[in-house]
Amino acid sequence: MKVLKFILLGIAVQLSFTLSAQTNKGSFLVGGDASFTSSKNTVLGNETKKTQIRINPTVGYFVIDNFVLGASLPLSFSKSRSSGFQYDSKSSSITFGPLARYYVPMDKFAIFTEVKYTFGLIKVEGPTFDPISGSIISSTNRGKDEILSFGLGTTYFINESIGIEAGVYYIKQNVEYENSEMFIFPDFESKDFTLRIGFQFYLAKQ
Repeated sequence: MKVLKFILLGIAVQLSFTLSAQTNKGSFLVGGDASFTSSKNTVLGNETKKTQIRINPTVGYFVIDNFVLGASLPLSFSKSRSSGFQYDSKSSSITFGPLARYYVPMDKFAIFTEVKYTFGLIKVEGPTFDPISGSIISSTNRGKDEILSFGLGTTYFINESIGIEAGVYYIKQNVEYENSEMFIFPDFESKDFTLRIGFQFYLAKQ
């Protein structure tokens, strides 16, 4: 185990010296961020608890100093439980699309703004009414997921290659289900703010 720790430490040190963490033209951006939200509300006496996890892997290229163009592959997982139903509602989505980010460097820190648009698929499992049995059953539905987000954040550079970041994002989401007329969760549009925390690797051409 000690040998393995020394090897990993050596790799980390080597990376910190061989990779140039910059926001200059020609550098690459590889990393991502994540967020977790939990909410609870009561409607007509029914209490609903919801949790959601979002993971956002990203890759980009600095086309000019401080300005990066790239792509993102957001993944989302959520679960809600209502006291009015015996079945939980679960959803998962995967989308893909372009992003643009601009940095304002300040020594070991940098402020950045970001805009991103992704499009993909969503799957939902939850309670729905069965007209044959006249009861509530668990059903599955699929659809299209469209997400547009704007963000403002800050990055702290641990060394020349790694930055830890935190940002606040405004997210607009549109979902269209294949069978929305038969599903308890109809097509919807949502708008919210979320805090994301992540890290990025800044790799310069050698």
